[in-house]
Amino acid sequence: MMRIVDRLSSLPGSSHDAKKFQKDIGDKCHALRRQCKKRKQECDRRQFHGLSVEILLLQMQAVQLESRTTTNESAVKLREEGLQRFLECERYVL
Repeated sequence: MMRIVDRLSSLPGSSHDAKKFQKDIGDKCHALRRQCKKRKQECDRRQFHGLSVEILLLQMQAVQLESRTTTNESAVKLREEGLQRFLECERYVL
């Protein structure tokens, strides 16, 4: 989807639509990350560790997409959050 938005932004007269789609993608990724956090807590409570790791990976993908739609300052915070999710995955591996 981001490839389409990138391509759309390069076309003359389509930058407004591209920004709108880009914001929509960012908002959806943010909502997805909130839902993932709730589901991961539930998986941890029930000790479904495999699902917890899958949810963490999904969160990292959402962080990656959302960071492409934000400003540089917000992207730094999102990268740090992605790193935290990665480090959290190590907990399940060991």
